[in-house]
Amino acid sequence: MTDIQYSCAGQPARFSKIGGKPLEWIDGNFLYFHLYNFSPDLPEFQQVAAVKEVFDRLNRELYPLHFRSTGHPEKHASHQVEKIYFVAADGYAHLGDKGDLKDVRLKCPFDFKANPGTLAVQYPNSNRKAAMSCFINDRMYLTLKHSDESHSLPFILLHEILHMFLDHTRAPGDIMNAVYAPGNKFTQDSRDGLMHVCGEARLAAIRNTPWSNWIWEQYGPAPIDEGPPGKTIIQPKKKCRWPWK
Repeated sequence: MTDIQYSCAGQPARFSKIGGKPLEWIDGNFLYFHLYNFSPDLPEFQQVAAVKEVFDRLNRELYPLHFRSTGHPEKHASHQVEKIYFVAADGYAHLGDKGDLKDVRLKCPFDFKANPGTLAVQYPNSNRKAAMSCFINDRMYLTLKHSDESHSLPFILLHEILHMFLDHTRAPGDIMNAVYAPGNKFTQDSRDGLMHVCGEARLAAIRNTPWSNWIWEQYGPAPIDEGPPGKTIIQPKKKCRWPWK
């Protein structure tokens, strides 16, 4: 039996950053996401809840950077919205009626039919039309939890949207392994990878987020004028257990 895999190739010995352009965080700390259509495998409300839960999970790992849902993606630049589509057996994401346009369809740039066993594909930020888009193979049977007959939609989606930042890893049990294994989860490897890719943006956002800035002012480094002339010794103001841990 062939292993069920994600679409991306390459398995580095540890985390590595994905190719493409850096994400352009709105106001330095957030981006949007939008679910464009639905799978027939699950009630629509369950899919909406599952997508929100996945982004909530990612937001905890990226704090204070975060993703927000938007019901009007057309009001934002394409590179500011992570777009999620379910792709039917004909290779199209069926988006329904849009105003005067009937049965709007979007051709998936990845050929799932020619790549059997591929669950989904994520295109990172770039200059290509499909940038910031996740296409999920609806030929697979999707459920909220993995079973012998189905695949976990939340697990697939979390892995794919992490490809906005990271490539695959060989770290044991990590969410970014190339082969689908629903027992995988966030390990220190992926957390290190997110810090490597987003560390500067996260630190900048901390200084510009009111709650985070208060923590920084209360517990961040404070200069103490006890060093040699012309030098400053830095030490923490207070000990603190960070509230988001």
